[in-house]
Amino acid sequence: MKNPRNQIQNGKETSSHYTIRSEGYLCWLFAFFGVCSTGLLIYSIIIKEALWAILFLLLISMVMATAAFNIGLWKVEVNDMEIMYRSTFGSVRKYFFGDITKGVYKKSGAFRVYIGEKRIFTFDDNMDNSLFIEQMNRLHIPVWSYSFFLKMKKKAK
Repeated sequence: MKNPRNQIQNGKETSSHYTIRSEGYLCWLFAFFGVCSTGLLIYSIIIKEALWAILFLLLISMVMATAAFNIGLWKVEVNDMEIMYRSTFGSVRKYFFGDITKGVYKKSGAFRVYIGEKRIFTFDDNMDNSLFIEQMNRLHIPVWSYSFFLKMKKKAK
């Protein structure tokens, strides 16, 4: 039995409900290194290590914890025409495909989504956002390359 949320288009099954997020194992990997570096930080405080070593371990611990939260919390969930975006800090925003004005590939391979001139979220180059881009193409929302975006930006000035 097929899921009622799926549609058949041109003989190809496409889902109208999907979630885009980072790989789960990356969250656990950064959390593991965060715990290890925090343990080293506590140990270096106990043995009264040099201040620069303590500050370095504090920085590493904070970076690892932030990366784990970013990867663990960030997601884009699409339900037909509605887009629910959850940021790194857990705030949830609702957008609609009708509001999106363009999508732009960056030089790094990341893909940014805009409403007007405001960027609403970015897919990193390691995320599979092909369903999202297919839906943008079906709705005739422009998807620009990086070089075309630069040309348009220069024209606007």
